[in-house]
Amino acid sequence: MPNPFSRVEPIPDHESRTPNSGYPPPFGDEEYRDRLTRVREALSKRKIDLLWTGWPDAMLYLHGYEVTWYRPNRNPRAGTAVHVEHDKQIFLGGEDAVFSAASDRMPIPAQRERDSARRIVDILKGEGWLRPGTIVGLEYGRYLPTPLMSRELESAFAAAGAKLVDGTDVVGMVRNIKSPAEIAACEQAARIADSGLRAVAEAIRPGVTSAELYAAALFAMAKAGGEVPAISQAVQPGRPRTTHLLPSRRQIEVGEPF
Repeated sequence: MPNPFSRVEPIPDHESRTPNSGYPPPFGDEEYRDRLTRVREALSKRKIDLLWTGWPDAMLYLHGYEVTWYRPNRNPRAGTAVHVEHDKQIFLGGEDAVFSAASDRMPIPAQRERDSARRIVDILKGEGWLRPGTIVGLEYGRYLPTPLMSRELESAFAAAGAKLVDGTDVVGMVRNIKSPAEIAACEQAARIADSGLRAVAEAIRPGVTSAELYAAALFAMAKAGGEVPAISQAVQPGRPRTTHLLPSRRQIEVGEPF
């Protein structure tokens, strides 16, 4: 059979490596402004005045903030507010050293964990974003903030006179429409993934574990400019037949679907 990887071209160093002193943001300012505009338009259509999100995916989409841990307990480490009438977003909490395109970054000054929700509401009231009758969207269908924290946020917003509605799908639906910059990033990600597929094809043989093959793919993609993959079960054994197994130390057998 012809070599299926004959058209996979190497990714040059200037695309796969970035000097530490000049690490760039994920996207440019114009991209983040456009995303904020489209989220505000979605809020207007849904008749929501204010969206509060603690969902990591939404914050990454809105302003590029990304860390490994978001502290899923009663004292949120980060959250973002978007108002239908204001051309900015307020990013509360988070680590100052980590990039965010949000122009307004403020700490959540909670001295006790039970104060977090009330202090978040106080900040938004001070900005003029929250007043009696404001329609506030909370993301009830997301895993962060936790149910306990969500109830405390609900109580604090309600005490401020807000009307609460479900805003789970606002950012999620906007994200479905990809910009040219996002499409270019997806195409580059596909080029990087090709290098991982080629590494698996070169390393696979009876007796090799799926964890070893995953390591080969991950190393090849990192060399090509890839970073942490979103889906960790990218290399799966074929038995039992399921698409949800993680790479493991089990050896690949002759004739096994993979």
